[in-house]
Amino acid sequence: MVYRLGEFSAQRQFLLNNKRSNFDQSEILEHLATGKKVLRGSDDPVNYMRIEETKNQLRQNAAFEKNVEQILQQNQAIETALGSIRDAFDSAREVAVQGTSHLNDDLERETVADEIAEYRELIINRLNTRHEGEYLFSGNLVTTQPFDATGTVYSGNTVITNARINETDTIPTNFIGSEIAYGPTGPGDPTDMIEILTNLEAAYRNNDEVAINAELPRLRATSERLNETVAEVGTRNVRLISERDEYGLFEENLKSVLAELEDADLAEEIVGLEQVQNEIQAQLRSQRTLNTQSLLDFLG
Repeated sequence: MVYRLGEFSAQRQFLLNNKRSNFDQSEILEHLATGKKVLRGSDDPVNYMRIEETKNQLRQNAAFEKNVEQILQQNQAIETALGSIRDAFDSAREVAVQGTSHLNDDLERETVADEIAEYRELIINRLNTRHEGEYLFSGNLVTTQPFDATGTVYSGNTVITNARINETDTIPTNFIGSEIAYGPTGPGDPTDMIEILTNLEAAYRNNDEVAINAELPRLRATSERLNETVAEVGTRNVRLISERDEYGLFEENLKSVLAELEDADLAEEIVGLEQVQNEIQAQLRSQRTLNTQSLLDFLG
């Protein structure tokens, strides 16, 4: 009777040990298959919580990074359009100044007038630039074309839009078309480039030297204003690029932390698997020995 109780106890211990070893083997095989050492809360409650927090940070970081990238792309389109507007105005300015030496030549005056008109038309086209289907210079009325063919009618509004680029900061994402075209006080402003170019074209066609000389002093101030606007959008781009790069670096750091928390060490897991498999083999040998002895005792 004592022997049977001992035999039962040994059998029970074998089953417990074997079940534990098989569980360990299954867990290691799962780690090897997934490459992860923490798959559920029961694997490691503390690290599992840290993993979830890190994943949430990664998702938030990715959302901000995507937002910044979209704003940057739009801002770069604005910078390109503004640069083109400034360059066209500067070219018109050069033509207008040089044209003063040809006031006695009717053909030259007409040529100057034609060139100024072409540059004005180019500027108006650039003021109607779209990016991904949305107008860049119509305030927040992004589906409304801001300027008519003459450039004298503005159909946008003066609403500045701002977008969040991190948890605490926002940045303007647009420029007001009327301010770019007409200047800070609107049509008739001393730096109203549409008015200046329109007046210069008419003055050259009419050989009106007084009108030409009245417009020439306005050219420099308008060029300076446009340069300041281009510089402003450039400053925004520098900030956006900096934010994007920081998000990229933070993402790398978070991924490194996440890998440390959840990624399995494959070499270590393989060693562990070999150890568990050796344990299982030892348990089976021990059980076979126990069964053989029990059979001999029964026969003896």
